[in-house]
Amino acid sequence: MEGFGNLFEPLGWWCIMSRGVRLFGSVVLIGVVVLVVVLSWQVREARAELASTRERLRVVAVGDLVPPMDAITMDGRVVRVGVGDSVALQVLFVFNTSCPYCIENLPRWRALAGQLADLDIPVVGWSHDPDSLAGPYVAEHSLQYPVVTPGPRWRQHYKVGRVPTTLVVSASGRVRYARAGVLSEGAVDSLLAVVRGDSVGVLVRGN
Repeated sequence: MEGFGNLFEPLGWWCIMSRGVRLFGSVVLIGVVVLVVVLSWQVREARAELASTRERLRVVAVGDLVPPMDAITMDGRVVRVGVGDSVALQVLFVFNTSCPYCIENLPRWRALAGQLADLDIPVVGWSHDPDSLAGPYVAEHSLQYPVVTPGPRWRQHYKVGRVPTTLVVSASGRVRYARAGVLSEGAVDSLLAVVRGDSVGVLVRGN
C-alpha cells in the first residue's frame, strides 16, 4: 500500500497544480476583461472630449449663413430663428446654466434686451441645456425674453459651441454680428450700431 501511496502522490500534486493554473488563468482573464472595459471607457471619454473641443473651436463669424430653425420656447410658443417672417433682425443670447461667464453676462443681456425692445428687435435666449435645467435657470434669473433649447445638432449648425455668445441674425439667416464672450460696454454699442443699420459687427473672442 505504501508503494501505491508513492504512486498517487505525483498525481495529487498534478491535480493541485492544475487547479492553481486554472485559477490563475481565470484571474488573468478577469483582469484582461476589466482592462478592456476600462480602456474602452477611456477611449469613449477621449472621443467625447475631442468632439466637445472641436465644437468649441468652431466659432460663428459675421457673414456666416445659418439655417432656419423652428424652436419651442419654455412657455410652449414656437419661435422661428434664422428667418424673420415679420422682422428684419433677431438677436440671440446663447448660454448654458453652468457657465460663470454667462451669469456675468446676464446684466448686460438684460439691459440690452430692454434697449432692443424699444427698437422692436426680438430677442431669443438659447440654452445648451435641456428644459429640466433651463426652466429653473430662467425662473431663478427672471429672464424676460423667450428661451429655447434646440439641442446639440442645431448648436453645430450655428457654430455656437462656446458660451456666452451673442448674435444678430438677419431675416435671410445671415449673421450680422457675433461675439463669443462677456459683452463689454463697447461691444453693446457695436451691436446697437448694427441693429440700427450703422455698421456690421465683427467677431470678438472674449472670455
